Amino acid sequence: MKIKTLFFLSLILILSCNKDLKRAANPLKNTSESLLVYDSLKIAPSIDSLFTKLHQKTRFNGNVLFAHKNNIVFKKSYGWANYQSKRLLNIRTSFQLASVSKPITATAVLMLVDQGKISLDDLVQYFLPNFPYKGITIRMLLSHRSGLSNYIYFCERYTDKITPIYNNEVLDLMTDSIPLLYYPPNYRFNYCNTNYMLLALIVEKVSALPFADFLEKNIFVPCGMQDTRLFIRGKRERIPNSATGYHYKWTQALPVYQDGVLGDKGIYSTVEDLFRFQRALLAGDLISKELLDESFSPQSPERKGARNYGLGWRILKCKDGSDMIYHSGWWRGNNALLMYDSKNEAILVVLANIRTKVIFGTFQYVFGLLDTTRLPTKILLPKIEKTIPEADSSIVI
Repeated sequence: MKIKTLFFLSLILILSCNKDLKRAANPLKNTSESLLVYDSLKIAPSIDSLFTKLHQKTRFNGNVLFAHKNNIVFKKSYGWANYQSKRLLNIRTSFQLASVSKPITATAVLMLVDQGKISLDDLVQYFLPNFPYKGITIRMLLSHRSGLSNYIYFCERYTDKITPIYNNEVLDLMTDSIPLLYYPPNYRFNYCNTNYMLLALIVEKVSALPFADFLEKNIFVPCGMQDTRLFIRGKRERIPNSATGYHYKWTQALPVYQDGVLGDKGIYSTVEDLFRFQRALLAGDLISKELLDESFSPQSPERKGARNYGLGWRILKCKDGSDMIYHSGWWRGNNALLMYDSKNEAILVVLANIRTKVIFGTFQYVFGLLDTTRLPTKILLPKIEKTIPEADSSIVI
């Protein structure tokens, strides 16, 4: 009996040591542990009521996570991962992030800045010699001040709209056809997916790694983002436990030829993995505090209203002067929102696989549970008893 007891005690000690060694080997400690719900604020039922009602009205189908001061307050799935087969969503279902991929791309670029391999004010032509426009810097790409035209549109004129295209091919097309600039470089803010397609190419050039591999090695693995990966049309199409994207009335959104382009979109992730990413970013585990502060700072002085853009992040100014740092997106039936309330240290992640603008307004209610007095003056706080209105269209990306 004593021998058996000693054996089990030894086994427990060995397993415990192995677990500690694995945790110690992770450079971003405490970012990949089991995520538990700590609702000390007692607001989870209110959040659940909101999204339940939206789902019942067929205005939301997806996953939600809300965290306060590094503790998850609420996480839940609503509806189907695949409507036709009635496969249900679970909390580890991954969704196409659309433009919420941009903050991750920006982080990859800023990591190279931190390492001294590039500078924010380096010219794009230094890294991509065939780039046909002068005077455009990495900072301008990050802040959407390059003036470039959007590849989403000009590729329609120069491709067969069927064969998948990739970042290098878009650059070649720009070199050959030289699409007209919308504005002179650094003249004004103009949101443009081409900027982040080019940033992905620069990451590849500087790191000598495919963009997907750089993200995997430097962000996904260190942050414990086990369910995050890139979809590349014709190359990497298998995304385990992913949600099928839908247009209105459950019409499936099929892949398109532009699904081979990365940087501006293409990442599939989960609400938990995005929480891990945001938490590691805020903790200074990915980039320096100086660069993080700059990325959260307005880069377009001509924008006098409540909304601005930093380096990879949108900025929403509240009435008391504090900021909401966020990004949102839509692509092929998937909607995404990642938002950080800097004053209350709260994070909201909403991922949906049916096209709807409603998720871009849910933050009004959820963050309002913490503080109703500081929300942007032009955005009405919806009452839980009523159907939430469509969000201000200027928030939708």
